[in-house]
Amino acid sequence: MSHIDRIGGPDGIKAIVGSGFFWAWFDALFMSALFIPGESPAILPEYGAIAAFALSLPVFALVLWRDDLPHTLVGAKRTGIFTAAVGTAGSLLYLFSSLTGSVAMFATGALLCGIFMGVYDMAWGMTYCKHGARSALPLVAGAFALAPLLDAPLLFMIPEAKAAFFTLFPLASGLMYALLNRKPKPQGKGAGACDQPEHDQRDKTAFRPLAATMEAGEHMDASLARALGLETAPAPSHGIMAFLQTHLGVSLTLIGAVALVMGGFGYLQHLISFSSETSGIGVQIVRGAAAIIMFCLFMLLPKKASAVFRVGFLVMVAGIMMMPFSFGGNTFLVSGAVIVSGYTAFDIFIWVAFSDIAYTRSKSPAKTVAFIRLVANATTALGLACGIALVGSHNGFDMLAFQETTVVGYLVVIATVMILSSEESAALLRSARPAAATGPALIGVVGENPAERLSTWFDSLGFTAREKDVAPLLLQGRTQPWIAEALGISENTVGTHVRHIYQKAGVHDRQQFLDLAILSISPEARDRQNGLTEAD
Repeated sequence: MSHIDRIGGPDGIKAIVGSGFFWAWFDALFMSALFIPGESPAILPEYGAIAAFALSLPVFALVLWRDDLPHTLVGAKRTGIFTAAVGTAGSLLYLFSSLTGSVAMFATGALLCGIFMGVYDMAWGMTYCKHGARSALPLVAGAFALAPLLDAPLLFMIPEAKAAFFTLFPLASGLMYALLNRKPKPQGKGAGACDQPEHDQRDKTAFRPLAATMEAGEHMDASLARALGLETAPAPSHGIMAFLQTHLGVSLTLIGAVALVMGGFGYLQHLISFSSETSGIGVQIVRGAAAIIMFCLFMLLPKKASAVFRVGFLVMVAGIMMMPFSFGGNTFLVSGAVIVSGYTAFDIFIWVAFSDIAYTRSKSPAKTVAFIRLVANATTALGLACGIALVGSHNGFDMLAFQETTVVGYLVVIATVMILSSEESAALLRSARPAAATGPALIGVVGENPAERLSTWFDSLGFTAREKDVAPLLLQGRTQPWIAEALGISENTVGTHVRHIYQKAGVHDRQQFLDLAILSISPEARDRQNGLTEAD
């Protein structure tokens, strides 16, 4: 597979470029690039970042209420570009407020930037999770790698020109999004109608969750979907835990861990990006270099993605533990650069993890994306605000900064352990991509109907009676807490059954198990696979 194919072909390039402009604008908030230094209070850029994050939250709340909102705002070409123009207008108002000191301009700019941030967080999040982790990893890593390249030329401009050019990035992102989602021209009757290339007949649906694709027949035929009980599976009880697990597909452990890390990151950004004792631009350059290196590693060594993530997590933790001991010294900026470079791996990982969850487990993928962005943006804004309140604005660090940062560091370490121990993260870290199923487990199962073939396949793998209860629910994309509640057993017991199921099937994660089941049970899927093998 070529590198172009791995990132999704021409559409993947458009997505990387478009979202790269979005993340470059995002970086501008942390580099104070939308404000003219010396013309406004030193704390104003950080207030601008906090306000933009905070005012993006109503967008996510509205999506949780009505998940068709992002489609309404960016689904049509005109509305999507209009929302991007709103972001450019808000950025310009930030610029003018730093020149004039106008509170009204600042407040209006914050509102417009918040709307743009919320809508395009959703828009690009929807694009990333079109095919789960398979699409999210190259697109997110590519966009993060492109952002510093877009930033780099502007760093050599005078402040006024730099700020003016950064204000155009939202509009550039919106134009690329409109180009990416442009509807193909209808083919007329005649000789050319049947000659349309397959890649031009692409699906423009932003979300393709597991249950929907099963029922649509893309991954398996409808009879097999019914045999797996997609329409009759028991529903757990009501409550916040049930809502997170059964509707959004996420666990409270993962959400709590993300909140801790993002809050800690917001606090540390106050120290390493907005403090007068450090250079926010220098730290962002290091972040950009780390993103470029990670993208190259993901493209050249896709099977080593889990190792890249683990190393990134360790680097982030190491930098955080260094920071309390580097106050007032020459190594302070070094520890900040280490943190941000490691955090880049975490940021990519979270986008990929929740894109995969939205694709494979969520009943409402738009709400899953909205929920995690709500948590992430809210805790980032809270962390920045805590940094101002606890450490100070711009006249150096207070006397308790050492102790405060130590506490934040330990919280981030705890959160990292929580993330690594969660089921969702473990599935992604086990394998960078689904491996081709080989060996005795891949067999042609004989049976009168899918239900019989499924039972025969389970018998051939040596599943116990309880493992036969758990396996169909795994194929549906149900989480382990959901399975535990549905079957009336503990989560630890479910985890043991899942581990034994994967061992007996010779796979490493749920997606590999699903792929193997499709090829083993569905004659049509085996025929297609055999045809591809013979063609190779």
